[in-house]
Amino acid sequence: MNIALIFAGGVGSRVKSSNGQPKQFIKIFEKEILIHTLEVFNNCKCIDQVLVVCKIEYISLCRNLVKDYSITKVIDIIPGGDTGMLSIRNGIYYLKEHSNHDNNSLVLVHDGVRPIIDEETISNCIEVALTKGNCVTVCPCTETVALIDKDSILQIEDRNHCFNIKAPQCFKLGEIYELHKESEKSNVNNIIDSATLFKLYDKELYFTLCSDNNIKVTTDKDIDTCRFLLSARI
Repeated sequence: MNIALIFAGGVGSRVKSSNGQPKQFIKIFEKEILIHTLEVFNNCKCIDQVLVVCKIEYISLCRNLVKDYSITKVIDIIPGGDTGMLSIRNGIYYLKEHSNHDNNSLVLVHDGVRPIIDEETISNCIEVALTKGNCVTVCPCTETVALIDKDSILQIEDRNHCFNIKAPQCFKLGEIYELHKESEKSNVNNIIDSATLFKLYDKELYFTLCSDNNIKVTTDKDIDTCRFLLSARI
């Protein structure tokens, strides 16, 4: 079983729609960014189910959108938490405790505002995870990377070994569930993403490459880039 866990719990502090709704509900080509994302996973042959996590006040809106656009693989839409990590945790707990998924089911954690994803990347991510146990989507850094401290550069990294971590990030349900349980016990609630959580507990991570077009919409500039990339797809 391959399940996409789409978290769309952000409040869009840096960019919002004209009516004040979070960025995942901004329309590009008359369709919400979240729906652009969900349609890719819904149409992907290797995805069996989709779980959406969002702010509780937008669950009704999400349900209506999923119905209007016939996103048939969505099994539920559940409340998120105060942070991205807590939203993912809610989704992982739901899949483990409120369904019949086994520990070896694969969960692909993906941002609702990362719509320039494609079936090939999703398929490659699943293939690596089936072979090695997990897979994180990455793309090469194209500029020099430095470690800094206040106003000084501590170290220049070898760009050939530097990659940007993106999504989806794919893990076995049983393993990511146990890590979230452990982090909850330790009151660790604001890790930036699931890959970072795995490395916090010294887990080996594997990867697949993707295009740097696989952007996460964070700023107004990203909206323009996303519009251009979606127009090319259309």
